Amino acid sequence: MFREMNEFDKYIVHTTGRVIEMSKPRHKSAIRGVLKHDEPMANHTSWRAGGKAERYFEPADLDDLRDYIANIPADEPLLWIGLGSNLLVRDGGFRGTVVAINGVLNELEIRQSGQVRVGVGVPAFGMETWDIVTSVEVLNRSGQQKIRSRNEFEIGYRHVQLTEDEWFIAAELVLQVDKQNIAEQRIRELLAKRSATQPTGQLSCGSVFRNPPDDYAARLIESCGLKGKRIGNACVSEKHANFIINMGGATANEIEQLIMQIKDVVMRECNVELAPEVRIVGDA
Repeated sequence: MFREMNEFDKYIVHTTGRVIEMSKPRHKSAIRGVLKHDEPMANHTSWRAGGKAERYFEPADLDDLRDYIANIPADEPLLWIGLGSNLLVRDGGFRGTVVAINGVLNELEIRQSGQVRVGVGVPAFGMETWDIVTSVEVLNRSGQQKIRSRNEFEIGYRHVQLTEDEWFIAAELVLQVDKQNIAEQRIRELLAKRSATQPTGQLSCGSVFRNPPDDYAARLIESCGLKGKRIGNACVSEKHANFIINMGGATANEIEQLIMQIKDVVMRECNVELAPEVRIVGDA
């Protein structure tokens, strides 16, 4: 799973047996992955909009990632991205390093216990993944790996609160045997529903707002007459009101302005404060 340990590495096993730290010396080493400068983030987000990343790093593997993280300045801002959905990088760009893990850390390993170790680069669809997580592996800014129990985290709506300067790299899942192919059938149903109700094939980030308690963001937005609302080349989808579409050449600023306008109108007319599900980063 990981490279063999050498004389410079050390294991620290806590008495609980739940946390393992693997540390290594802070030394300079050659990058084996791809490091780009002033990389347009429009190339790496599903909205196809946004400014440039000061540095854009695609690690070759976990060791390469550990080396890079351990040797950059302690105050270097880091932004981890996968498929680039639910992300808007402002037109001024991101000052720091974007760490791209899509296509990396995507290993799947079946353990003797029957549990499955899944790298963070493996996409999941159609379920709340956290429901079947037993433990996770994280990487901190010093290049150390830790194994944490799921009980150590604060869980919210589609959100797991992670300690500052720690990032998920893998999870261990417990899966049930699906003798009747129920999961496959469910996925087919979800894909069909998505195709029928969401603007697939258009440039969007997915759902822009979280659903408020006992209601749906799309219903509220539609009730305010905002379907088709447009700022520049950013437009509220006519098919699903909780999607904002890049009609071609939309700027991040246009998309963000539309997000803010939707929030204001829904608050004014429905007295409901919508919380964006999309993460907005970078300089205006």
